[in-house]
Amino acid sequence: MAYVFQAVDIFAFDLHVTVNPLADSSLVVKNYGYLVDPDLYRAQYESAKVLETPNFIIRPLTWRSHHKRNHFWQPYIGMWPVGKVDYWGLQIPFSLKPKDEKIEFNTTGKTFQVSVSPMIYLWSFGWSTNLNIYVRGEITPKELQELIASIRAVDKTITPFAIADTQYNLSGVFQYFSNLIRKEVYTAGGSLGESNPVKRYLVTSLAQYTGPLDVYSRDALALRMPDGDRLMLYNILEGRSLTLDDLEKIEQNKLRYLVTRHNPPDFFEPDLTLTRFDFATLMFIQRLALGEAKDADFMRKTRKRLRCLASNIRLFLLVNMALLNFIREASESFGDEAAPDYGSTAINKRLQHNSKAMLRRLPERYKNSFSTSFYSNYKPLQDLAATTKNFKIS
Repeated sequence: MAYVFQAVDIFAFDLHVTVNPLADSSLVVKNYGYLVDPDLYRAQYESAKVLETPNFIIRPLTWRSHHKRNHFWQPYIGMWPVGKVDYWGLQIPFSLKPKDEKIEFNTTGKTFQVSVSPMIYLWSFGWSTNLNIYVRGEITPKELQELIASIRAVDKTITPFAIADTQYNLSGVFQYFSNLIRKEVYTAGGSLGESNPVKRYLVTSLAQYTGPLDVYSRDALALRMPDGDRLMLYNILEGRSLTLDDLEKIEQNKLRYLVTRHNPPDFFEPDLTLTRFDFATLMFIQRLALGEAKDADFMRKTRKRLRCLASNIRLFLLVNMALLNFIREASESFGDEAAPDYGSTAINKRLQHNSKAMLRRLPERYKNSFSTSFYSNYKPLQDLAATTKNFKIS
């Protein structure tokens, strides 16, 4: 039985790290001075005020108790050791919703629709533009692979997105919003020490489908999903056509991918997540996503549940990447925060220390099958854990 997807959720994000404003607060304009002043950052968060600027509506994540409902931010905030939560010490970001910037996606001639919603996370040390891309309708695996390819495309002639009647590829959309951030948040002409370590990361969730219910396994002797269907999942993850030879190399660990089964493998467990590190993640929670013989209200609730799970995995990956890259960039610019000749400000020093401590402690607070698997296999986190055993958040 062939696969057909009725709902696919795609969360795309980039990451920009700016280390110099923490060493020189004059690089941030006055209206955003709270980003580089711990006391003002805390006060802005604790006020729960919604700010409106020429380009953005800015909210702390405490707005509407979002942090209490969200299954990522709740345990993340719970890392604060004792007493009143220090939102600056944990670097809980502000969320920025762009004003009057509707994004269209070209689906001319297609049997499915695509909607796009942008949002930006802003930290003291940089920002990340996020696009929530929702695909609804009837879409075949090949069409989904081609859709992912068009979203990921770096070719400037492939421009499926449009803002104010101007066409963009994904990188162009990210650059558009980054230009708004630079113009509004930072002093013109200032040297931000900016890097762009994550250019296009996609988390894709196959949220509703019709088709078979099969177990993914690398074991050729196991009762498992056929070769062509396993290959289909990698084609969707990559947004390109791989071969059966490629599949064999992947499953013999000659090409590095992370496969997460969501329950112990001695049970029939079709739910899985595939990850190519620093590139993309594909979720296929088949038990919930299989839409056959289920009523519309049940599937609506199920899609919402899977959308939340995919969004949380996006946040988990984004925060790990943000903290890891801030630590690396700050260390390269100013030295290790533990060194006696450390070359930057006290707040930069504390933020480097806390970032290491948070990455060390997060595995104890945010736990699911995917996060546990990721922590155990992502080398940058393993390397950091080996050197931060006694680090505490302060």
